Amino acid sequence: MGSTLQSDVALEGTGLHTGQNCQISLVPQSSGGIRLQIGSAQFPARWDYVLDTVRCTRLGVGGSSVATVEHLMSALWARRVTDLLIEVKSGQEIPALDGSAKEFLAAIDSVGLEPSETEPVRLSSIVEVADGDRTMSAMPGIGIATVETQLPWGPQRIELRIDDYDKEIAPARTYGLLREVEALRAQGLGLGGTLDNALILDENGYYNSPRFPDEPTRHKALDALGDLYLCGRRLDGFDLVAKQSGHALAVRLAQAVGERLAEQGDS
Repeated sequence: MGSTLQSDVALEGTGLHTGQNCQISLVPQSSGGIRLQIGSAQFPARWDYVLDTVRCTRLGVGGSSVATVEHLMSALWARRVTDLLIEVKSGQEIPALDGSAKEFLAAIDSVGLEPSETEPVRLSSIVEVADGDRTMSAMPGIGIATVETQLPWGPQRIELRIDDYDKEIAPARTYGLLREVEALRAQGLGLGGTLDNALILDENGYYNSPRFPDEPTRHKALDALGDLYLCGRRLDGFDLVAKQSGHALAVRLAQAVGERLAEQGDS
């Protein structure tokens, strides 16, 4: 069964990249999937509305866009929210909050859920995408996320049960390299990042205290689930494997999964 929120929720905070004050409202819907509204423009949270994947995932249409949707989408996936309108009230980004999905979960839990019409679906076979040695796949399974990423001091790998999302994945914050901070800000990125909402790394380890020894790779899992939800439907009963992945590859996987679901008659 699908679900939506029992009532509206308002969220406000600084945008991770823009540094702007950003305000959104989560508005219950009985059907229609996950959609975004920016002014008069309304469109689905889906791979074919992705405009950019540099450091975050940006969705938009007709000159209107909103960035950093992946943390909220990840939380909506975790709570099995299948129908919702995300109204962007101010700013051009989803609020960063604490840089993870934890506060989005708390906001959803504060109002609770009720049934809605859009049912989750299942994959019938494996879907894979690759870019050189970067690979991602989703396949029928028992709900295991296997993620490997390369950090300055070497590879980091996790294997987690997706059902343990609240404890093992949601608290993991976004991260960045200390040597890249100034360059990112010169590009207009990371302007809202702080030592509270982001984990900073250098060649010797963590600059600030991590929530987990492998927090960056857990955050990769968080991002991957959020980007994958852009396939257009909430997936049940799948395993996720990601090696050296990023937003661009994850959106490609979302597209491939969406196309496979259409072939199955589940789009």
